[in-house]
Amino acid sequence: MHAETDILIKSTYDEPAYRAMAKATWKLFQKHRMEVMAYPALFSIAAIIVILLIFNWNTSPLPVRIGGIAFAILQFAVIPLGAMRAQRKTCRKAIRDAKRRGEYPAQVEFLFQGDRIRAKVGDTTATARYKEITHLAALPQWRFLYFSQGAYIIPVSAFSSPEELDRFDGFITQKCGMPFVVLEGNVPKG
Repeated sequence: MHAETDILIKSTYDEPAYRAMAKATWKLFQKHRMEVMAYPALFSIAAIIVILLIFNWNTSPLPVRIGGIAFAILQFAVIPLGAMRAQRKTCRKAIRDAKRRGEYPAQVEFLFQGDRIRAKVGDTTATARYKEITHLAALPQWRFLYFSQGAYIIPVSAFSSPEELDRFDGFITQKCGMPFVVLEGNVPKG
């Protein structure tokens, strides 16, 4: 271990951190699954209804026309509304679990070393090797390091300058051997 190359980051796991985590998790994992599974079925049903309405417009009663049009429009609102609801639920659950453990809001200290990451919450210290990280994700104000059933949440505000953030992005992508998945905003320079 080379202390001069270690990176120390302090973070707070509070409501904004958990909201960002829920958003990133949805975009990284759930959104793709929903697009692959739900969108084709919803589009097909809406298309069939629209086609039936077009060919039977004059013979369809007004309530059927209104209901068909409303159904077709609502199909395309279901997933975005479901996404917002799922994100709020994920955030509430994470906060509730953290409160139950007595770790809310938690002050977290990360020490990125040569071969591992040490995370300290209160008196508890956990380590993870870089090879255990399965995904790196980025939102404009956050960085996420996913592993197993959890993730490290790092606010961009924890870095004193854009250069320090760039150095971290480069360090972590090199150590993990993968790029950040950019969920919104610009690509990290690392």
